[in-house]
Amino acid sequence: MWHRAIAPALLFFLQLQPGVADVLNVSQVKSDSTPADVSKSDAQLVYEVLLKMLDRWNAHDIDGLMSVYWNSPALLAIIDTEQFDGWQSLYRSYKAQYRNPNDMGTVNPTRVQVKLLKPDVAFGIVTWTLKYPGNARASEIVGTSTVDIQKFDSGWKIVVLHSSYTVM
Repeated sequence: MWHRAIAPALLFFLQLQPGVADVLNVSQVKSDSTPADVSKSDAQLVYEVLLKMLDRWNAHDIDGLMSVYWNSPALLAIIDTEQFDGWQSLYRSYKAQYRNPNDMGTVNPTRVQVKLLKPDVAFGIVTWTLKYPGNARASEIVGTSTVDIQKFDSGWKIVVLHSSYTVM
C-alpha cells in the first residue's frame, strides 16, 4: 500500500484574505540568496514547508520528511483508511513500509495551494501523481493531500495530514 506522497510544486495559490488571491510561481519564491534585510512572508514560509516535504519524499529521506511534521503525540495523519496518532506512530509506519527507501517512488505535483487562515494557522492542498520509475509493472497513483499547518516558535509545522488516492 502507498501513502504519504509529495514533491516539487508547479503552482502555489496564496490567499491572503477571503476573495483576494495571488498566484505565485515556484521561481517567485525568495531563494536563500535573498538579502537578510528582506524577510519572507508567512505564506512563503508555509510554501517552503510544503516544498521541503515534496523534496524530501523524492530524495527518499524519511527523517527529512518527518522534520516538516509537528513532533508531538497530538499529530494526526490519515492516509487513505489508516489513522496515525502522533509523530512516532507516523514515523514508525514510514520506516516499516519503506525499509528500502527507493520503494517510495517519485511524486510529481500538479498543484500546491495554501490559504492563510490566521496569522499562525494555514491550510494546504497538494494534488499529485506518484510513479515508480524502477518498476515498470507498478501502477501510477493519483491523489490529493490536505494539511493543517501551524506556526510554532521553531517555525511552521504540519499538525494534520489527510491523503487519499486511487491506483490508475
